Amino acid sequence: DAAEAEGEQWLAEHGVSTLAAARALPLDRLLVGNDADEAGTTPHRPPLFRPVLDGWVFPRSYAETLQLGAQADIPVMTGTNADEDGAEPHPFVTPESFRAHARAEYGDLADEFLSLYPADDAPKSANAAARELSRTSTYLWTRLWAEHASSLVYSYYWTHAAPGPDAELRGAFHGCEIWYFLDSLAHTDRPWTADDWRIAETMSGYVVRFVTTGDPNGSGAPEWAPAGAEPRTMELGDRFGALEVAPPERFDFNRRFLVSRPLWR
Repeated sequence: DAAEAEGEQWLAEHGVSTLAAARALPLDRLLVGNDADEAGTTPHRPPLFRPVLDGWVFPRSYAETLQLGAQADIPVMTGTNADEDGAEPHPFVTPESFRAHARAEYGDLADEFLSLYPADDAPKSANAAARELSRTSTYLWTRLWAEHASSLVYSYYWTHAAPGPDAELRGAFHGCEIWYFLDSLAHTDRPWTADDWRIAETMSGYVVRFVTTGDPNGSGAPEWAPAGAEPRTMELGDRFGALEVAPPERFDFNRRFLVSRPLWR
């Protein structure tokens, strides 16, 4: 009902009343308002044009699909980057703003959070908190997936910053790993080094083997273990090897915090 109401509002705002008229809109007009998600359902404000749980194409929510084991049982490669989800190489954060964020985000768990991520060293704690929460979230997802799937999941954590004028500011930003995954460095004008070409060769080798066989390992590359019961992932980029999701006390805190949150629908 909510999605239908949003659609009707969008049509009215664009001066059209039929699907034929909507399809005839030029692209620049079609996308007006697409990035204005006023519902506040996520911190990233997803676009208005997104999948809708319609009972037909999408018969159930994502959380329900996982709980029922109704997802496709296929090998999965998934991960995140060091400098996304609230982390960045040089965050402009003070002890005061960090404490305020902790109170707003963690509520009754704020004191415990601040004991694990001290505000006195706010920039370091902010990055550690964001990175460990992200890795914990990915790990918990792999466990949910594995409950009903026999295929393996390979999780990663990308740590290499692409060279360029924005490297110091953005670090290993969201999406920068794609150049290495696809070995497409030659198609950009960034000042790639011999190290970047080496990383791209190793990384694209993992991808080719995974796509071909469902297993990224082989050809003498560092062993990439599939996700399992231990909270570990695979660091890719600056080094290639197993990485602890978080120190035990911090992992336990982040796990408890995440499972207390509403499930993504």
